[in-house]
This record gives sequence, structure tokens and C-alpha cells, in this order.
Amino acid sequence: MATTMGSNVTMALFWFETPVATERDGQWHEGYAVYLRNGTVEQWAPDYSYILPPLGSTSGMRSFGKKKLELFVLEAPELSGSEDLSPEQLQRLREEENIPRLECTAKVSAQRKGKSIEILITLDAETAASLGRMTKSAVGKNLLLLCGGKVLTSAPITDRLNSQHLILRTESSEVLKRLESR
Repeated sequence: MATTMGSNVTMALFWFETPVATERDGQWHEGYAVYLRNGTVEQWAPDYSYILPPLGSTSGMRSFGKKKLELFVLEAPELSGSEDLSPEQLQRLREEENIPRLECTAKVSAQRKGKSIEILITLDAETAASLGRMTKSAVGKNLLLLCGGKVLTSAPITDRLNSQHLILRTESSEVLKRLESR
């Protein structure tokens, strides 16, 4: 699967038929992500979708399992990534017919990288295609991502999102608490 990332950069994902556990760190290695610019490999990295080591180690990821997520495309940022929606705001969002919305179940894992936390959301192919269609004409708008009705992030859309892997970076451990409690 290849995804255009913008500026002549393409990300291609290559998966193994069966994930492989690496001896070095006990992680489950599912394949590789390869980044190409004008047809030349710029960077490549292993693709880890579900991982065994506990959060807090600097090399491992922690799996939160499958989570129910809601994604909305909003005209303007309504809140920061740390704010929550009131029950009334959440109900209005869910009922508004003119707001693009996607509900899905996705694998979620996280790892610490220095002071920041990376959260990896792995979508199935059908959901990734739906997200791509939903964000195709949404550049400049905001993506609101909820888990259990709680905000994980609210960020500007800078390009069409059509990858099966979304990575959120934050310095707030509040996001991890929200993932644990859902």
C-alpha cells in the first residue's frame, strides 16, 4: 500500500503474512514503512502494530488493544487537545448532519520518546479509505479525535489522511489516562 504524503513524498507499507517477535526488545514486527521522495528511498522503519513491553521503557510500546474512536472534521478548532467536550457539545456534534463523522474500532498503542509520547492508531483498510475520502477536501479544517467521548486530539488537517497508521505526539500523559479508562 502506498500513500502520498505531499511534496513528492510517498510512504509505502510492506507487511509480513505473520508478525515476527524481535529478540532484541520483544516487539511484534509486522512489516516496514518506506518513505520515498521522487522514487528514492529517504527513510525506512519497522512497523510495530501491537507491542508487548510496558509503557515507560524508552524502547517499547504499550498496547491499549482495540478502542472505539470517533473522528470529526470541523470548520474551526473548537478546543485544544487537553479540553473535554461537555455532554451537550458531544450530543450536538453527534447529531449535526453537516459535520463529517467517522466511527471506527482501531488498534491503539503508545510509547515514550524522551519527554513526548507517541500514540499509534492502526486502522483497517476500509476505515483508512473512508478517512481518506472524508479528509480529501478538508485541508485547513480541524480533525477532532475522540475515544469514549473524551478528546484525544484536535489538530489542523494539512493533507488528505489516507494511511492505516495515524501517529499523535503529545507531552501530556492525560491522553494515556483517557485511553486506559475507555
